[in-house]
Amino acid sequence: MGGDTFTVTPAEKAERGTTIIIKLKEDAVEYADEWKLRQIVRKHSDFVAFPVYVGEGEDKQQANHVTALWRQSPREIKDEEYDEFYKQLTLEMEKPLTRTHVVTDAPVQLYGLLYIPSSGERGMLSLRREDGLKLYARKVLIQEYYKELLPEYYRFVHGVVDSEDIPLNVSRELVQNNPVMARLKKILTGRVTSMIKSLAEDEENPEKYEQFWKAFGDHVKQGIAIEQTDRETLYPLLRLRTTTHPDTLSSLNDYVGRMKPGQKKIYYLLGDDPRSMSRSPHLDYFRENGYEVILFTDIVDSFMLLGLQKYEGFDLQNAAAADLELPDADKDKTPQDSQPMPDTDFTALVERFKTQLGDRVSDVRATERLRGSIARLVDPDGTMGQEMQRVYKILEK
Repeated sequence: MGGDTFTVTPAEKAERGTTIIIKLKEDAVEYADEWKLRQIVRKHSDFVAFPVYVGEGEDKQQANHVTALWRQSPREIKDEEYDEFYKQLTLEMEKPLTRTHVVTDAPVQLYGLLYIPSSGERGMLSLRREDGLKLYARKVLIQEYYKELLPEYYRFVHGVVDSEDIPLNVSRELVQNNPVMARLKKILTGRVTSMIKSLAEDEENPEKYEQFWKAFGDHVKQGIAIEQTDRETLYPLLRLRTTTHPDTLSSLNDYVGRMKPGQKKIYYLLGDDPRSMSRSPHLDYFRENGYEVILFTDIVDSFMLLGLQKYEGFDLQNAAAADLELPDADKDKTPQDSQPMPDTDFTALVERFKTQLGDRVSDVRATERLRGSIARLVDPDGTMGQEMQRVYKILEK
């Protein structure tokens, strides 16, 4: 610990300024090393308003950069400068997928540069060892990986955040309890969502959002699953594959826009891969009558559907549900077998199935849903939905 006294005496100096003499203990002599001093300056004071020199006489060299790119006007910064700063920040060789420069005066004074990387995988030379943004207070580094500035589902975002409203004289542990941090998080979360939404709406470069979705789509789904207050803003970012558009990504708005007249629900199916799902008996009726069904294949989808039960007034309905109310049939299409089996024969067939299967099934029922398939398996009455079953299986692993 340092002492709690000091002495002020007259001195003759050829230059303006203050000389501070620090006496180091034996176990702290490394802090007298020039390389160590430069490292400390670059980490904590790289962008303070004044140059910091290390060394003596002609050998002294400036150890900090002084100019903080995020403090400059966005109109004065070239794309190349943004990209170069990103490379310095992360040591990633690839350019970022997109970025946003944040400058606000109210409700808090805030400067920031936020980047979305081009890939979800970190390079071998990446400087980033943890999730979180670099947090500065008046251009002085407070914390290198601060995780509380963005929600968990946006943990892939790189960047720096700087505010005049964060006091410098508080410990790093107390920063997170400062009410300013909650306001910063709200602003930054909104800006990241807007940045991603702009990427999604860029019709001239649709491949960029496809690249984003491939790398970070699971993060958006995670946000829908766990952040109740943010779901409505995340729904437009969601991308899906469906039975009628299996090779392209569709938004929920795309699906709703393609719904048949009179269709009252958004239909979906859970499975392991689109190819096997496309042959599912659960889809017989929907295929024949031209109803589009969303195909959910990712592990996180089961969690997400717990938070995505309605969109634009339409309930989401699992096409594999036993109690599914079928949508209207296409009157122009009829089943291939125009001579249905008599009811008495069908009843006898059902009873024979029950006898043969015994305790391996809870019931056997007739259905109007099947066309090309002879049977489909559904959950017994009173059991939890397929979504919750998949969630429990995941949690048990």
